[in-house]
Amino acid sequence: MFVDIVSPNCCISVHLENTTITDFEEGVQMNLGVGARLHVSDSVFRSNKTGINFSVGGAEALGASIDRTRFERNDTGLLAPGGNSITMSNSVATGNGTGVQTEGGRVDLFQSVVTKNSTGIRTNSGSVRMSTCSVTGNGTGVSTGGGLVHSMGNNMIVNNDIDIAGTNSFVTFLAR
Repeated sequence: MFVDIVSPNCCISVHLENTTITDFEEGVQMNLGVGARLHVSDSVFRSNKTGINFSVGGAEALGASIDRTRFERNDTGLLAPGGNSITMSNSVATGNGTGVQTEGGRVDLFQSVVTKNSTGIRTNSGSVRMSTCSVTGNGTGVSTGGGLVHSMGNNMIVNNDIDIAGTNSFVTFLAR
């Protein structure tokens, strides 16, 4: 793990590469009122209560990027309680209670797989935007209980016990 504190007045930048985090309350928890960046790649978050809990303020150029990472057997794989956005790409959330959850935050999912979870994607508030993702084999694929899910229309949301719960908050859009 590499931690880089850029400036006490600017932002904290945390980089995790090739890391496995197992059996913790929070695999990674960043709840800051100031701007921060989190970069995760080629890592595994397994058997934690929450794999990543990320809520920071600051400019939109800050936030979290997650690439080529697995969330396995956590209560919640990725949690976005508020603040800046999280971008997750080329990653897998499998075997969790909830794979990806927003509580006021925003998650952008690209080319990722969400499978074999009780609930694949849950938005209690906040939003998820997704493109070229597979959400399949979950108890509930997508649950929009107060938040929004924006699907580019090129996602595969099939073969869940319930594919989409809360269809009024599920929006399909075309690329601009």
